[in-house]
Amino acid sequence: MSDYDFAELNDKEFEILCTDLIGDERGHRFERFKPGKDGGVDGRYFAEDRKEVVLQCKHWPGTPIEQLLSTLEKKETQKVSKLKPQSYILAISKQLSRLDKQALRKAFGPFIKREDDIYGREDLNQLLSTRPHVLKRHTKLWLKNAEVLTSILNYAILGRSLYAVEAMLAAARTYVRTNSHLAAVQIAEANGVVILSGEPGIGKTTLAEQLCLEYIASGFTLYKIADDVSGAEAVFRADDKQIFYFDDFLGRNYLEAFRGTTGSQIVNFINRVSKAKSNKRFILTSRSTILNRGKFVMDYYRHENIENNEYILTIKSLTQMDRARILYNHIWFSVLPPEYVEEIYKHKRYRDIVGHANYNPRLIQFITNHDRLKECAPDKYWGCIEQHLDNPAEVWENPFSWQLEPNGRILVLLVATHGREISEESLGMAFARFASSAATQHLMGGLDFLGTVKQLTGSFISRRIRDGGTPLIDLFNPSIGDYVLRRFASDATALFFAIKSLRSLPPLKTLQSQVRDEVISKHSYSSITNDLLADMCEGAFKGFTVDYIAEIIILNIPFVEIDHKRKRLVKTAIQALVLDDLPSDCSTISYVYQWSIGQNIVSENAIFDFIVAASKTNRDEEEVRSLANLLGDLDQADPQWTDAHDALRDCAVEWMADSLPYYVGDNDILASVGFEEYLSAERAVESAVEEKLKEFSALQFTNADVESATSKFDAREALDDRYTGSATQESYSFSNVGNSLERFDDIDDLFERG
Repeated sequence: MSDYDFAELNDKEFEILCTDLIGDERGHRFERFKPGKDGGVDGRYFAEDRKEVVLQCKHWPGTPIEQLLSTLEKKETQKVSKLKPQSYILAISKQLSRLDKQALRKAFGPFIKREDDIYGREDLNQLLSTRPHVLKRHTKLWLKNAEVLTSILNYAILGRSLYAVEAMLAAARTYVRTNSHLAAVQIAEANGVVILSGEPGIGKTTLAEQLCLEYIASGFTLYKIADDVSGAEAVFRADDKQIFYFDDFLGRNYLEAFRGTTGSQIVNFINRVSKAKSNKRFILTSRSTILNRGKFVMDYYRHENIENNEYILTIKSLTQMDRARILYNHIWFSVLPPEYVEEIYKHKRYRDIVGHANYNPRLIQFITNHDRLKECAPDKYWGCIEQHLDNPAEVWENPFSWQLEPNGRILVLLVATHGREISEESLGMAFARFASSAATQHLMGGLDFLGTVKQLTGSFISRRIRDGGTPLIDLFNPSIGDYVLRRFASDATALFFAIKSLRSLPPLKTLQSQVRDEVISKHSYSSITNDLLADMCEGAFKGFTVDYIAEIIILNIPFVEIDHKRKRLVKTAIQALVLDDLPSDCSTISYVYQWSIGQNIVSENAIFDFIVAASKTNRDEEEVRSLANLLGDLDQADPQWTDAHDALRDCAVEWMADSLPYYVGDNDILASVGFEEYLSAERAVESAVEEKLKEFSALQFTNADVESATSKFDAREALDDRYTGSATQESYSFSNVGNSLERFDDIDDLFERG
């Protein structure tokens, strides 16, 4: 039997549980009344003689039992004497001894008929153990059930996912189920996919995580996607119940997410899950501004009607009661000392918070976090709240500028500039490089790197251990990145040193996003990219990867015609590329070589050699396309052209063969083929492959190439799967506990203290 202490519930939720649970035991539905001064009545029903039976619930988890008994005896007995019910039932979340029950029965005189009309923690747990249907209606408790919790942790099979689940469980206690929850569920159930978008702080991630948690508890295996959907593709199992979760799926910059075919891969996976929605779910989140910008650069999104999966969270979608319950929950579960809580209750100031134009859940979380506001004295607390409500951007201003030492700010800047999770080792090296820069010596404090990480973990950064034991660092909250990057938008020197110190591609993507979103000026962007190029050339490219060098070149190409010194540096960098190894991604360097052809920087012989070498390794569609475009700009009369063409053609055929199972399914190639029309299925696949290969315009393909690309694909089996797909999964529904409070719209009653 589980031993709940009911710490996951606030006092109003505890009342709902008790009326539900005890009513189920006694076979009577308890009437409930709106929150507020209850006169000693949390629930009631009328016995056969029409006399009133009253239930009173007390959930005072921090109150010692002796004090609780004393308060009940002094205050509640007076209320009961006025009510004069036929019978009085008392439910308490504390453990009660036999002597405690005897004392309570004696105090309440004739109204508590028997000691078993007093329910302590042990009694409530006993009832729950025999009434699983009641337990499941109360989501917060159900998720903490021993069997459900074991199931959740077992189904979070990957380290990243397990870490995510633990965070989801911790967040569940303050979560408030609103109409947005139900709306998101309906989209997920109808389509298999739901994309939650909205402005920062509105609660996208929290809603997504609670949806994931409930699916996991019902037997779905969670896979949390870190950077792209390729990992999800690898673990996709047709017959398994799986839920894929991609938080902030466009990343902190949409340019990288939608670059080339990456966007199509996201859309293809969305479509794949939609077709398997009987036992698959895909939950994604994105900030509205980024999602809307992304749509303009990704035709796949509009063409495939992916917008049908969207649910946009807005402040307007939260009723005044939703806002009040969110605030109430955060106050209840906070560690705010009573004198701070009193400042919110004074003059009903909670109504000012609930009705404020800048209200959002993240802001509520911040202003009820005593650790962040401990330097604010109780009598100044309301002033702090008003300041943060009036100027939400200042949520991070005070702790960042005044509570962090200089190297703490540097570490946060590095993580924010990197724009995604970074290994602790890589961050440590970047931190050391930043610290050693002569121009930044005055910024450094006295803490070492590991000490700084330890100090900031849980407030500005999060630290988790990946499978294999690698520590990874990320921002504690995405809004920190927004704040930090805007704070340093006019400080080109700091941004330059941060990007220079990190020496990786993600910060360059962040930089591009910042200028596209007009966070930093084009002048600063030009200055930073030029300084990065000059620094790289000055260091003779030592310690820089080929991919990084190529990306820096591309960032500087738009400025070379008006800056001849920069043009000379670009030429130097391109010549260094020719002498280096192959990059991990050939798309960028292919573009660099295309530009360089007209500049007479790189010989065509060197480019032919590059294409042949690149074609010997598996490449994705974007790389094959970029290499084909590069080949198309070269002289076909050159003797090396044919060798490069044949090598790249073989590479394209190999890519087509490897991706054919996904291509056929994602594009519904067999949609018009009838049942058991196997020959037509084979012809449809061959025709689709032939049309796809034509997209690589510089390459010439033969019938033999088409046969080679389709030789390993079983069109018959694919057609059978289309018509005999997996059996329909049993429908899944969520419990809707908590909505008992939805009908009450009086905020004062909610905040009324008994």
